[in-house]
Amino acid sequence: VEEAGRAADMLLVDFAVNDHYAEQDWGTSPRDSTRSAPSRAWAVEAATEVLLRHVLSSSPHTAVLLYEGTCITNQTKQAHERIARRYGVPFVSYGDALSECSRITTWTAAHAHPSLTTHRYLADALAFWWRAFARRLQAELSTSTVDASLLHPSRSAPISEPTLLRRYEICEAVREYDAMSAWQSRAASSSALAATSAVAGVELGGGNWALNADRLGKPGWIGSEQNSSLHFALSVGASPRATLVFERSYTGFGTARVDIFCHGQRHDSGRRPTWRHLATLDGLRRDGKNVTLASVETVNLRQKGVLPHSNCTLRLTISSDAPLKFKLRHVSSC
Repeated sequence: VEEAGRAADMLLVDFAVNDHYAEQDWGTSPRDSTRSAPSRAWAVEAATEVLLRHVLSSSPHTAVLLYEGTCITNQTKQAHERIARRYGVPFVSYGDALSECSRITTWTAAHAHPSLTTHRYLADALAFWWRAFARRLQAELSTSTVDASLLHPSRSAPISEPTLLRRYEICEAVREYDAMSAWQSRAASSSALAATSAVAGVELGGGNWALNADRLGKPGWIGSEQNSSLHFALSVGASPRATLVFERSYTGFGTARVDIFCHGQRHDSGRRPTWRHLATLDGLRRDGKNVTLASVETVNLRQKGVLPHSNCTLRLTISSDAPLKFKLRHVSSC
């Protein structure tokens, strides 16, 4: 909820569908989606409580809103609502604003993602709620009192089971590399800086990667030669993950392969550790839209066989032909 040291004004959370069907470490426990209804509700309640306690404590000046953007997940909806009320966070249910669920107003198991029309309905419902909420808040502001414990969640005891709270512990960044921070922290004498000298823990494996602000205010590690590689030293915690933020645009951008090598780990067969493929990132938009935006790729490293509390090296290798470029803006692990 922060970018370049500035807190977000608002955080809108809508995990309705994924909370209902998927576990946090879903790749390591594929049968979790069929767990019993009561245990599913308790798990969702605990995960939501962990999230809200973390956000309210770490970003006290950011407004938080829980939005239930569907009407097909009643039990997880109730879990979200219970925790929202416990911590004084507004909860909005899109389904409660509908006279009935249909393909037009929401999505079903057969239509896993909402259409453009549905997105418009979702936005309209949220805007209607916001106007009503603002009027009510203005009217009650002079007479309302606030429970002080809500402003400091750490002072109040959580209501979920301790074992579940530990299960959904926040994945705090263990190692983090941010191009914006690196760029701002250096009194650069040229427009491009060698990647090896930019940030400790980043090494050039070969090719023409460099930390460069090709667009004003948007620096990144940029490379264009095929097979150019860039290495990041990573450490992971109890629930290993890696997150990469890269740029996607409609022209001039190519692809990069992401691999990881974890030191000291052996395969189950006893063979020496090798590079493991994580993902291939495509920097070229293929939807016909002429926009350039950051894209986020989070990899569940447990799913790829990475053990908790490991020290690893993440390798990014350009797989497209020159002069197509690839631009990486952020890497972190937890």
